[in-house]
Amino acid sequence: MCRAFLSPWYEKGGMHPADENDKPIFEGRFNLGVVSLHLPMILAKSRRESKDFYEVLDYYLELIRGLHKRTYDYIGELRASVNPVAFCEGGLLGGNLNPTEKIKSILPPMTMSYGVTALNELQRLYNGKSIREDGQFALDVMKYINDYTNRIKEEDHILYAIYGTPAESLCGLQVEQFRKIYGIIENVSDKPYVSNSFHCHVAEQMSPIEKQDKEGRFWNLFNGGKIQYCRYNLGYNKEAIKTLILRAMEKGFYEGVNLAMCYCEDCGYQQVEMDSCPKCGSKMITKIDRMNGYLGFTRVHNGFHCGTLRKSLYKKYVFLVIKIENDEQGPFICENVEDDKGQIYVPYYDRKYGRNEVRDTVIKHYNRYMRELVKKGILVDTYAEDC
Repeated sequence: MCRAFLSPWYEKGGMHPADENDKPIFEGRFNLGVVSLHLPMILAKSRRESKDFYEVLDYYLELIRGLHKRTYDYIGELRASVNPVAFCEGGLLGGNLNPTEKIKSILPPMTMSYGVTALNELQRLYNGKSIREDGQFALDVMKYINDYTNRIKEEDHILYAIYGTPAESLCGLQVEQFRKIYGIIENVSDKPYVSNSFHCHVAEQMSPIEKQDKEGRFWNLFNGGKIQYCRYNLGYNKEAIKTLILRAMEKGFYEGVNLAMCYCEDCGYQQVEMDSCPKCGSKMITKIDRMNGYLGFTRVHNGFHCGTLRKSLYKKYVFLVIKIENDEQGPFICENVEDDKGQIYVPYYDRKYGRNEVRDTVIKHYNRYMRELVKKGILVDTYAEDC
């Protein structure tokens, strides 16, 4: 999982060190899955039903607990032969089983996570303030969840952890779920997304130091994975960025640096934000929204909203896969391309127009076409990912 951490598992003592010389093991371990809480919805539900918030929270914590236990038992019944490299040849910790053996015996060092999103929106719904302005209720909730997971991992003998969910798509789904029942509430569900984990809202105008400090309050309450990042404009003082990264390292953060940039494909002019080039008037603009983690490209070409999907490497060719939002039927694949400027055009799915079948159709046609190129000896390796 993105930004996942592993809780310590000790050589002799397991969940707890047997003595002062017992060392934690991290190599060869993995996470068995995460289920994310919808905390603003839980608070809204408790108010509508006139119940204590923590009573409703307990219900959902126990619901996830049941899902995790069921998953743990299901995975434990699998035979080692399902993944010989991992479970028979030592690829994972304890993975020296016979092919017919069940893998339950090697699962105790692995983690199962409770995901958390939208702490900022939870605080907003609670008292109208952001976690930048206040945050105490959000902190209290996280301490409560930590106490709960610390207790049940002793009871269930499962290494539960708390994960700051990145929510790349869940951030939109949770808003849709909230609106269906509780409508649009200012600063809670009026945006098409919620904030990731314990992050301050992206619209907050704050310095990197303040952002590090405000989010740092939650750092040790997410033992199953987290990230703290700051966004800088193009041309930001490089020495200042270096100083801020070192500051984050001193705090023990897993730190990300996001940079924003737009550039004109015709004349090469660059600036932080533009839809058309102020130098040559071109509409051939590429926006790089993120340079950390997942690259986010947006292209402005003749009014179309485009994005780079994937670049695929071949023995003879390089194809650039583009997803384009327009009214044309597709996918249309450019064939007989003999240089590295060939492009495969496919319809683009945009969140505001709702999910449709275009994405699956694109991937199906793309992969079928790529398999044909593999057979012809043209393609080395590629695949189409979810749009």
